[in-house]
Amino acid sequence: MQKISRRTVIGTILYATGATAIGGLSACSIAKPKTSLLENIGGLLPPDQNGVRLPEGFTSRIVARSGQRAASASDYIWHGAPDGAAIFETPSGGWIYTSNSELRAGKGGVGALVFNASGDVIDSYSILEGTAKNCAGGATPWGTWLSCEETSEGLVWECDPWGKNPAIKRPALGIFKHEAVAVNPETNILYLTEDRGAGLFYRFIPNTISSSGQPDLTSGRLQAASVDPETHAVTWSDVPD
Repeated sequence: MQKISRRTVIGTILYATGATAIGGLSACSIAKPKTSLLENIGGLLPPDQNGVRLPEGFTSRIVARSGQRAASASDYIWHGAPDGAAIFETPSGGWIYTSNSELRAGKGGVGALVFNASGDVIDSYSILEGTAKNCAGGATPWGTWLSCEETSEGLVWECDPWGKNPAIKRPALGIFKHEAVAVNPETNILYLTEDRGAGLFYRFIPNTISSSGQPDLTSGRLQAASVDPETHAVTWSDVPD
């Protein structure tokens, strides 16, 4: 079997499943493998002590529980209703796991777990507070986490996984019942979904791109897609301010 790193396995598994819940945590990975590294790792064994079915040689562990401290070095109490998340690599060989909180009425937000290269949790902190029903979102190619509020007045918040910079609200990405967002790194166009029965599929085309290749999320065209029932052709229409 090809030797692969712990981080690659985690990223590939989360990318393949889309969302994985373990011990009250859910995750959506930023990993994007060109070929599957999971094809030859064997079949799934019966559920382990955490209720997770894994191939031979793999183990699972709970890294955080709501209402409890996740890291001895931090006083941050892990949030309730963990939801969409992402993984960001650190220069030291570890990674940061950012996790939304889908609590209501200003009690939502985003928490972060910091792992070292050995996979130990070494820190935990908040990177967004005071929001509501932060459900899904998406990681950006420039290393931030876009956290989406799932309310009728919901916003997209751009968060710093390292917790050094305050979160920034991005109203140009629309005010509606957000679900997820994904960035096309080739075009810098953002695609957004809406969590309601008659929800739309949106895209945001930024007006400007910085010299470093990062799109400006403060201004652009927000559009919604419609599909012709006969030809299946997609038409994009501008959304009013």
